Amino acid sequence: MFDKKNYLSVKETAEALGYIAPYVNKLIRDGKLKALKRGRRYFITPAEIDRFVGQVGPTELEELV
Repeated sequence: MFDKKNYLSVKETAEALGYIAPYVNKLIRDGKLKALKRGRRYFITPAEIDRFVGQVGPTELEELV
């Protein structure tokens, strides 16, 4: 069963990463950030955010922003 307490919304993920929500949606569509889709909304686990941050180095983060 889906429990929203274990997931972050796109907006919460964007705030945590320092991005805007449309860019997080693009990362999900491009397959760079894994997310669970429920209805029209995507939800991301904190572990997936950690994986993404670990995958993208500091210089790559600057290029993305």
